Amino acid sequence: PAVKFQFIEQMWSVNILPSVKMTEGSSLYPKSVQKVIGSDSRSMLKSGLSFSHKGVYWKQNAKEKGRASMWLFLALLSAAFAALTSILAKVGIEGVNSNLATAIRTAVVLIMSWGMVFLTDAQGGLSTIAQKSWIFLILSGLATGASWLCYYKALQMGDVSKVVPIDKLSVVFTLILAFVFLHEKFTVKSLIGSLLLAAGTLVMVL
Repeated sequence: PAVKFQFIEQMWSVNILPSVKMTEGSSLYPKSVQKVIGSDSRSMLKSGLSFSHKGVYWKQNAKEKGRASMWLFLALLSAAFAALTSILAKVGIEGVNSNLATAIRTAVVLIMSWGMVFLTDAQGGLSTIAQKSWIFLILSGLATGASWLCYYKALQMGDVSKVVPIDKLSVVFTLILAFVFLHEKFTVKSLIGSLLLAAGTLVMVL
């Protein structure tokens, strides 16, 4: 039977028959694996891969598996912080101009973001950003600013329990825009989920 090996970072898998012996540079040898492994066994060990004399196979180590499941933890943490943000914003925005409140929040986010950049020594990547990336990152920043301005004004005028569910309709809008502009798949599951989100929002708001 074929053995399936998955590469989490590359997001693809390859089936290798035990009877097939692969050598580096052969047509069956994945190019991305060549790039990761290099030409000697030492680089294989450094990259967390394993080697068998009966054939060549690749195996995820515990560290890679932990990294693969970390996205779920971070996503849940993000949701928790987002919920806390709405509550804190509603309390803090009382008696404060919504635009001023947005500016204060943005300043704090700016300090935290650049702090993380210098903490992780990522500032050197500025010179490697392509012009196209600059354009779309700036447009994304403008969209974020417009979203925050509207969100804080809505929080100031309405109830958190109604503003937040409507704001989360952005998930539905994102799926539609991703389908139209990024040509991502919009499956039956996505459609059902979008309808449920919209219906749930209406139930909570009305």
